[in-house]
Amino acid sequence: MTPMIDIVFQLIIFFLVSSHLAQSQMQYVFDLPEAKTGQEQLETTKTTKIVINLLPPEDDGMEYTILLAGEPVDIPTLKKKLTYERSKKQQIEIHIRASQKTPYRIVEPILTACAQSGVWDVRFAVYEK
Repeated sequence: MTPMIDIVFQLIIFFLVSSHLAQSQMQYVFDLPEAKTGQEQLETTKTTKIVINLLPPEDDGMEYTILLAGEPVDIPTLKKKLTYERSKKQQIEIHIRASQKTPYRIVEPILTACAQSGVWDVRFAVYEK
């Protein structure tokens, strides 16, 4: 009976930690763009999902902050981390979350880093219209 209790406690801890990580990826509230067309995302279990958040500048600043797994990164570091993740897994799915007011010149280097890392499945978080 004791091993069963240990297994149950391990499962509880696993689900608490994994739910906390999932919530920390979505903790930033954005005015997401609206999509008039598109496809609904199908849930797959064989892909590794990576969320990239683009935080707008604070107090008249000009620089957007790129967050990967909740940590600020620059474009070269983003490329290195994506290349590393790509070498570990075959299927990687990138989710980019940014405000609808984010200019394309900010998003373009991220898309280029994804392409140069060999990651082609890039999705944008949007509201359905």
